[in-house]
Amino acid sequence: MSGKHIIVLDDSAMIIEIITIFLQNFCERNNVMFHTTSTSMEALGKIQATTGQIALITDFELKGEDSLDLIQTTKEKWPETFVILMTGYFNNKNSRLKKAQQLIDNTIKKPFKSSAIQYLMQQYFQCSQGVFSNKKEIPQKIFPMSGRMT
Repeated sequence: MSGKHIIVLDDSAMIIEIITIFLQNFCERNNVMFHTTSTSMEALGKIQATTGQIALITDFELKGEDSLDLIQTTKEKWPETFVILMTGYFNNKNSRLKKAQQLIDNTIKKPFKSSAIQYLMQQYFQCSQGVFSNKKEIPQKIFPMSGRMT
């Protein structure tokens, strides 16, 4: 599958449903294919089967695992993938979370408003239109609970 893709990984069906609602109009307007999954293995399979621009939005804490291994594998094999970590856990003592934060491109703190994800997706997909020369130029922001940028 080539083109523009957003892959959302979360083990909560409610969070997946919310993000789907948040991004439905964005994806339709921008010709972006939208995929959801609840496991790291399935997310990896979707990334492997996809070409083009890929944005991976992943929760850190998943049932029985965290997403660090997925993030590491994704960045090693497909470094151009834009990885957003969404988490409610900002514990500086968690070494796996610290490692994940070093590899990702941006972070969204739960709970979040639709504007946070829409902003990041808009900025990322504009990279291909020359607005940014690469995704590292996208402003690094953590979106707080209020939905306002810090």
